Amino acid sequence: MQLSKKKIFIYLTIIGLVSLGLKLVLVDFTSVPVQDSYGYILHAISHTNGEFSEPPRKTLGWSLFASPFFLLLNSNNFMDYVNTMRILSIGLLTITIPIMYVLARKFFSDKFALVAVCLFAFEPHLNQIAGQGLSEALYIPALLLSFYFILDKKTSYLSFLFAGFVWWIRWPGLVMFFVMSLIFFVNNKKTPKLLMTYAACVGIFLVVVSPMLIHRYEQYGDFLYFSLSSNFFSGDYGALLAENTRTDYSAQKYIENYGLLQFASNFILTGIVNITDQVFRMLFPYLIVLIPFGILFSFRALDQNPKHIRANWILILVTLCGSVLSFSLINERRFLFYLYPFLILFCTIPIERLTKYGLSTFSYSERQKNIVLLAVMIIILISSAVFAQRYVLDDVEKEKTKFAEFLLTKSDGRIILSNEDWKYGTFQKINNPEFFKDFTINYNKNRSINELIATPFISLYANSLPELIAIGPQYNLKYVVVFQNDIEPWYDYLADVYENESDHPYLIKIYDSSKEGLYVDVKVFEIDYGKWNAY
Repeated sequence: MQLSKKKIFIYLTIIGLVSLGLKLVLVDFTSVPVQDSYGYILHAISHTNGEFSEPPRKTLGWSLFASPFFLLLNSNNFMDYVNTMRILSIGLLTITIPIMYVLARKFFSDKFALVAVCLFAFEPHLNQIAGQGLSEALYIPALLLSFYFILDKKTSYLSFLFAGFVWWIRWPGLVMFFVMSLIFFVNNKKTPKLLMTYAACVGIFLVVVSPMLIHRYEQYGDFLYFSLSSNFFSGDYGALLAENTRTDYSAQKYIENYGLLQFASNFILTGIVNITDQVFRMLFPYLIVLIPFGILFSFRALDQNPKHIRANWILILVTLCGSVLSFSLINERRFLFYLYPFLILFCTIPIERLTKYGLSTFSYSERQKNIVLLAVMIIILISSAVFAQRYVLDDVEKEKTKFAEFLLTKSDGRIILSNEDWKYGTFQKINNPEFFKDFTINYNKNRSINELIATPFISLYANSLPELIAIGPQYNLKYVVVFQNDIEPWYDYLADVYENESDHPYLIKIYDSSKEGLYVDVKVFEIDYGKWNAY
């Protein structure tokens, strides 16, 4: 039985309002934004001031989208810009709910398309990231639209149009061109006319992305310039961030130095292991139960178009394969969040099978089936709400903000943090209307956002503490901040500094949170290069 358009609208509205409530519960509009948000916000402000430089590591799609909204602001409070980005992000991921419904209708009837929408709308990871103002808010709906249009040959032009937008929003979005191309040829009959259609699709894609590529060539001398690619194969994430390791190190050079087996182990096997681990963690709390059955049933779909199922598999597998290299070093879970809608399509299949066929075995009436289905959705909603409690902010956030204020009083030298928690100090630096109101970003090669906004924080790559201090003077390094339980792998030698400070007389302790009665366990040391030279 098909639902009326009025009922569908009512159900989508209710689901959207519940999802919006879950998102709003998880966002604190007074909290400091995550580090990546600063780049997007400052770029958007820069656009309003007439500057459109291409960043070396990112694309401009998200900041370009946000900049017209920033033009409506005339505030001296940087948090107003932060919260505008958050509101845009929350709004976009909420608006994505009907897009998810339209896509799910390609696979299911009205009722089970709404089930897929619920799985998407209640997903706690997506609801949590919605309040961070990150590019996923625009990336996911653009990706959904590109996939939706490729399922019908008549609308494939629009698919490649949105694939171009996907690349504008995030650099790894380039892989979507290959995904859509593969789906296009696998799902359509091979004829000369098909090649003409594909040529037109490619032309549309190139028209969309050409401004970005031309601007990148003018700025960097390379259409596909991406700064991380120059030393990615150094094999260490810390080296990618560090200011002292900006040299070319190719895959060929790594293989020459360490051999093909070591290359495969570090960049292929490690990437596969990291992706597998992150996808597994993403599936909690409820998708973990559904996905094994969804994958199994997808191989023998009863009610789904086999071409659509095949297209979904192509998108998931090709994009994951395209992420293996990056995940070998950058093991960041949110970069896989785009997978949720497509995994959810598989997860809806077992719910449909259970309701339509499993319950029929027990002679359930249609009304009883709907009651069971509603109970399943309520359980999913409750599990999502309980799981989301882990994301609620605590007093530690406020303490780190105050601690950052203290650090910035030490601006006569550069500071190394044992973790990547720069966002608190970055906020203190930016939150000045004389700074951000007229801010423009004019990039030179390989300059980081922290360099451009002149924060004192620095990332240096070294294999030991002596090596770090040896290179410290040329980068004006003066302070080392060590968090007891939060040390990045490339700074693992700093753990000994926290536990055995007396073994390092050339490090003068100037701050100890344990004496301040704080939750955060952190010590700040000033490097005495005179004592180091005599050590």
